[in-house]
Amino acid sequence: PRWLLIHLFFLGALTHAVLVWSQHFAAALLRRPADRDRQASRLIGANGGALLVIAGVETGAWVVVLGGAVCLAAAAVSHAWEFVAGLRGALGNRFAPTLRYYVTAAALFLVGITLGTLLARSPEGEWHSRLIVAHAAVNVLGWIGLTMLGTLVTLWPTMLRTRMLDGTLRTAERTLAVLTAGVLIAAAGALAGWAWVAAAGLAVHTVGVAL
Repeated sequence: PRWLLIHLFFLGALTHAVLVWSQHFAAALLRRPADRDRQASRLIGANGGALLVIAGVETGAWVVVLGGAVCLAAAAVSHAWEFVAGLRGALGNRFAPTLRYYVTAAALFLVGITLGTLLARSPEGEWHSRLIVAHAAVNVLGWIGLTMLGTLVTLWPTMLRTRMLDGTLRTAERTLAVLTAGVLIAAAGALAGWAWVAAAGLAVHTVGVAL
């Protein structure tokens, strides 16, 4: 029941929200309409993939989990490609750092999907526990966290109706490397079974959030 609750929320509701609102926000920043048909196909693939993953785990059918993971990965690649194309067509756009957060988040989601697929295959034990921590770090801090932080950089001043401080976007761009390094260090430490490395990764990520 705990696994189901967590994945209905993170893999279902939050992933759906990320796919919808990051595209909406990017379209507003770039001042170009989003491709609604492509977005609809992406949402069908992602939600269908999530349902397959849940059904596969609940029934013990790993092949079904793998099929769901492929659907989710395809949605993540399509999601990232929209922003890559946007960056290419918006050279010099001051809001480009936000789109880089989205691209990096989608790349980390692919890592998280891979870890989750292996997790569904692995038996209980130490390796299973390591995968759980790495899977959670990459998906929660990477996929969800980077998307939220990248959005807040530009959305928060808008909500407060105040001027963005000089240098904010430059700082955000540099901080992306810190945040990403923190996530990867934490995941690598977890996979290796080195708790102190995983803790160091979380500390680096916390520094990035503070910046």
